[in-house]
Amino acid sequence: MAELFGKETGTSHGRGGSMHLVDYSRRFMGGYGIVGGHLPLAVGGAWAVKYRKQPDVIFCMFGDGATNIGAFHESLNMAKVFDLPVVWFCVNNRYGMGTPVEKASAVADIYKRACAYDMESIQIDGMNLREVMLRTSEIVEKTRKDSVPRFIEALCYRFRGHSVVDPDKYRSAEDKEKYRKADPLQGPLGGRPGQVPLGRGQGEVPQGGPDRRLRARAGKGRTCRRGLLQERPAGDRR
Repeated sequence: MAELFGKETGTSHGRGGSMHLVDYSRRFMGGYGIVGGHLPLAVGGAWAVKYRKQPDVIFCMFGDGATNIGAFHESLNMAKVFDLPVVWFCVNNRYGMGTPVEKASAVADIYKRACAYDMESIQIDGMNLREVMLRTSEIVEKTRKDSVPRFIEALCYRFRGHSVVDPDKYRSAEDKEKYRKADPLQGPLGGRPGQVPLGRGQGEVPQGGPDRRLRARAGKGRTCRRGLLQERPAGDRR
């Protein structure tokens, strides 16, 4: 709160505000007002980690709207060329401000873009807390072990406008209600039984509760390894 009010006692001494929160004591390098502007910084941080031979991983989060800029491709390319310990985590909430992903991106399945850089990538259900924790921890530990960058696309949904000034007129109330059936805040693991969209098609939350859904989807995922798209079978932990 001190940072938001511009006080010297803030994490960035009052100079960052809500858009540039930085806390070195917690190893948090902050958010940035320029979309995708922090991706090259993640590469620099990973370079430092590798140069110092530290057992650390740089975890870089960004939205789907940051994947159509040059810095995105340059950062992924450099991370792979030098085998830097970065985990790229794309939060795909299906809208870059008010534009649907499929209308702004030639490749709507964003995880596939990492294939161009011979980078292992996975697409997961970002509305399922346990799946996110499980799959993300696997990727982080693999990267910590071999210092090879990897990519995660978490499919989720934004229920409100991009900001307080966004009237949110570009989608219907029915569309939002569809996704609320998988809202993780409505219940453990993602809501009530019923049909919910997963990715570009339709997925189902089985009757019997979210634990069945977790078991049905845990260990699955769309993957890209060595430039080839693959479907990961259930139980494949490679």
